[in-house]
Amino acid sequence: ALVLPALPASAGAAWKKLPIGTQLWCVRKQLSTDIPGTLNALAAIGYEGVELENAFGRPGAEWRKHLDAARLKACGFHHTLGELQGDKLAATIEFNLGVGNRNLIIRSLAPDVYKSADLLKQTADAVNEAAAKVRPHKMRVGYHNHFADFNRIDGEYWWNRFADQTAKDVILQLDTGNAFTVFEEPVDCARAMAKWVVSCHLKDVKVTPLRGAPVFGSVAETLRSQAIGSSWRGLDDAKLAEIESRIHRLPATRGRPGATSPGQSGT
Repeated sequence: ALVLPALPASAGAAWKKLPIGTQLWCVRKQLSTDIPGTLNALAAIGYEGVELENAFGRPGAEWRKHLDAARLKACGFHHTLGELQGDKLAATIEFNLGVGNRNLIIRSLAPDVYKSADLLKQTADAVNEAAAKVRPHKMRVGYHNHFADFNRIDGEYWWNRFADQTAKDVILQLDTGNAFTVFEEPVDCARAMAKWVVSCHLKDVKVTPLRGAPVFGSVAETLRSQAIGSSWRGLDDAKLAEIESRIHRLPATRGRPGATSPGQSGT
């Protein structure tokens, strides 16, 4: 599931109810045969937004028509870096303009990128170039972590170095399920990266493979760990409990229920 807010800018701002959505990867099989029916079913369950990862060959304007009919909003699209470069970039921009999405999230990178400072620098430069090209369209490039992002290069996490080497409007999407493979709680990562983490995949996790120890991270605890930057203020215990209750009342689209929370998604 996804939480898609425009959160209050300060602790004193009026609380806004956080809408909840889901990443469409979870229902990719259903979408491959019935896009409008699947979106309507998600809306009927109670979801309010979706993050795309496959257009299934349909243009953005057609997706927007189906989303509008279901009263859903697009909060992101998981792209490859290649789709933000060269001849493919124009089609990417056209689709996202059509669907009404501003967040172009890089889903993953080649394995060797996480092992080399030189390849990291080359990748950061490529991401910065893509960010500059989509900026006039009021879009922004982001990056979604897995667990290799927490490899260390010269003693520093790859994830940190990537943030330092990319433009200030390149956002990070923290996947707490993947972060749990490294951190006992994602609070450490979230606190350190507060000014970059704008979007968050929230997942309950039972096992962290890299440590081999069973843990369980609740949605509320993960949200609490994020309540550290200006965009996350105002999340007190009662509001966190309300969010978690709403998420867990929704049927899971795949496995255990989880959430994604773009703190400043604008959708």
